[in-house]
Amino acid sequence: MAFNRDDLLERSLSSTVGQSRKADLVIVVDNANLDSTKLLVESHGALYLNGHIENGSAGGFAIGIAFAQSAGCDFVWTLDDDGYPDLNCLMTLLSISKENALGVSSPLSLSQEDHSQTANPYLFGLKKVTAAVRFQKREIWLNKVQFYNGMLISRDTIDKIGFPKKELFLRGDEMDYFYRAKKAKIKMGLVTRALFFHPSGEPEFANSRNSFLGVVIPRTEVKKYYQFRNRGFLIREYQLIPNAIYDWVRYPLFFLVYPGKNLTGFFQWRKLWLQGFRRDLTPYSLDWLKR
Repeated sequence: MAFNRDDLLERSLSSTVGQSRKADLVIVVDNANLDSTKLLVESHGALYLNGHIENGSAGGFAIGIAFAQSAGCDFVWTLDDDGYPDLNCLMTLLSISKENALGVSSPLSLSQEDHSQTANPYLFGLKKVTAAVRFQKREIWLNKVQFYNGMLISRDTIDKIGFPKKELFLRGDEMDYFYRAKKAKIKMGLVTRALFFHPSGEPEFANSRNSFLGVVIPRTEVKKYYQFRNRGFLIREYQLIPNAIYDWVRYPLFFLVYPGKNLTGFFQWRKLWLQGFRRDLTPYSLDWLKR
């Protein structure tokens, strides 16, 4: 998946085509449709597919996964342009997925800035864990997968759960795909010997990303819109009652109590969360507050 980040795509593509186990087909879906990106992709011997700015990550991944499936691929490996895999990542994922009959496997996603930390927290009950060494005590952690960033998904799994939901656009589309796989009882696992490097999500945690009450506040209005809206949608769609209670404790506390003094932020969060909860997936527009 690419969108107007040729410098990052160059690094990602180099790591992808340079894998110790070569991919049979490398596809890049470009939602920005740039000539420079097409030239870059073709210079690496990869297949370039036109996307659309209105696709978001969800629509872009859907296009790529559908094309790979139609081409007869037994597994599809998904990557974004801002992350890159270790050179043995694909080989390790394929080997362990086949040995353990995993329908979905994902590598351990490490922070590009600090390889001792994961790019984003992994949830273990009420704890958020980011120390990489905690994971590497086991080869596989069942159901601790993080979708898209180096995820390997089998053809059989795609047949059962379909493609990413384009209407979610971004921020939450990967969780929707995860919950659909979970609902279908797909065996999934985090493969800790397979490594993927991704920008740390720490800047988006407005307080502490390791805290139970940590909240994610995206830095752009578009990402904020989909983050909050899609969270409400997912909770309604998959009846995630504990998650709803969790949200309605931590976000009001953050906006109104500590650090507080942000009534506008609270009302915006509430409006978008409830919009998603009503299953209203109206796309972002500059006048969304007036709706």
